[in-house]
Amino acid sequence: MLSTLLVAASLAATPPPAQAVPAGSPGTVTVEQAVSTVLARAPGRQSAQAKRDAAKKAAESAGSWPNPAVEVRSENWTFGSWTWTPLPEPGSPPGLDFLTVLTQPVELGGQRGRRIGIARAEQAAAEAAMAQVDRALVMETVRLFMDAVRSREWLRALESNREGLDTLLAAMTSRVREGYAAEADLAKFQAESARVQTQLLRAHLDLARSLAQLTALMQAPGPLRAEQLAEPVPRPVPAGDPAELAARAAAASPDVLAAKARSARAAQALSLERARRVPDLNVAGGYKRTAGFDTAIAGLMIAIPLFDRNKQAVAIAAGDHAAALSDVAAVEARALADARIVFDAAATLGALAARVDDDLLRPAETVRTAARSAFREGATDILVLVDAERVYVDARREAVQLKLDAIAAALEARLLLGEEIVK
Repeated sequence: MLSTLLVAASLAATPPPAQAVPAGSPGTVTVEQAVSTVLARAPGRQSAQAKRDAAKKAAESAGSWPNPAVEVRSENWTFGSWTWTPLPEPGSPPGLDFLTVLTQPVELGGQRGRRIGIARAEQAAAEAAMAQVDRALVMETVRLFMDAVRSREWLRALESNREGLDTLLAAMTSRVREGYAAEADLAKFQAESARVQTQLLRAHLDLARSLAQLTALMQAPGPLRAEQLAEPVPRPVPAGDPAELAARAAAASPDVLAAKARSARAAQALSLERARRVPDLNVAGGYKRTAGFDTAIAGLMIAIPLFDRNKQAVAIAAGDHAAALSDVAAVEARALADARIVFDAAATLGALAARVDDDLLRPAETVRTAARSAFREGATDILVLVDAERVYVDARREAVQLKLDAIAAALEARLLLGEEIVK
């Protein structure tokens, strides 16, 4: 009994359950608004966007030519005296020699094109990574929003159930006092009432947790209140063959695009390492002054690939490419399976949610009403009433959860197809 009183005291200090509000009311937050706010403020998205922009700028300069080298040299310096032009007297010190050579490396074997390809693949990977962050943020926002609404509605159901139990408990207490009912029956009611109060406390905690996490994710200036969350509107399930829809969704999956970008980069890296087996050509040209004469310099220099043919780097790059191809196949298979599950779940949950009131909630309400009426007339066992109350509360909770799961599944299905849910 002491634990029951402590729970009741905790609930008495907690504000009453929030009422659902329609979308469009002043101060309300819809799931679309929550998603839009998260995408605009989330630090994780800003980080991904910065990396994407950096990869784009890097790709723009990936085709730059190698820097040239300049050599400036002077020779025939002597201690004590020197001349720019040699003196005609015999035994005179030689004149200074001076040369300036500009050397420009020239990449052969298509190395420049491979570097551009690597940079473009890295840009595609950064864009896919940002799409992954966006999808994760959207799904996390939807999950927290639905969890908060689910806890709020569950709290309302428990409050309603507790009010009914309090009325019945008062009637049972009078019957026991008057000798028309056994104290054991009253104890059953008290146990059921304590159980509901414990569930109320847990529902309050779940609601507070979901609201706190949603507030943090939205970077909201103040804590969100349960009454601010608008009732989610049911979404139609994408029309079409589930297998075809799943194939489309898998092809556009950010995970698949990221894996393909990594594979493309690995392919370009392998081609670059193979191209590096051809040595770079160095073209040199310049000016030279020797013995008082001005002359020009021109030449070519290339390494002879006699010993090192870049075999080690090629072998490593080939292994990375093979691994990337295998990773693409695995990610595609997983994305296709996940998408098929999502579309099947969206269709199934949508169909069940459309008839859950008729199939589940109304029959449970009928049973509870009949049990309460029979109890008031003294024509039913106490356990029958307790079971009827419990069945109704569980049915109401299941109905709310099913409807919210159907909405979340429809949103996820549309998100997989690339449809925006932000309005």
